[in-house]
Amino acid sequence: MILILVDPGSSKDFRAHRILFKENIYVLENVAELQRVLTYLSNRRETLFSFDVLPMKIEGGTGAPCRIVARLENFDDAGGEWFCFLIFCLLLMLIGIAAKVIYDFKFHPDKNFS
Repeated sequence: MILILVDPGSSKDFRAHRILFKENIYVLENVAELQRVLTYLSNRRETLFSFDVLPMKIEGGTGAPCRIVARLENFDDAGGEWFCFLIFCLLLMLIGIAAKVIYDFKFHPDKNFS
């Protein structure tokens, strides 16, 4: 399983979380049962999946528990190349945002992101 951390575990100010939140990018942590989805997919040849994230609304909260639903789809029924193209575009966008955050951390360390 791949684990990506946006802030070190010892962080007290969660700077990366705040920066991403300002850009309407949310972080999912401690996702349970993900291995079940991956195991199921490893036994299939042409199956895709998407996640629906349903957060609990907590007024004034800085985080919330979420119900995450894996939607499994057959590759033939999912629009094939079009669906893969959308996933590719999403990955490019995420890489670009991550590069911007890293750039700001490195070259603008005194910038206030709060």
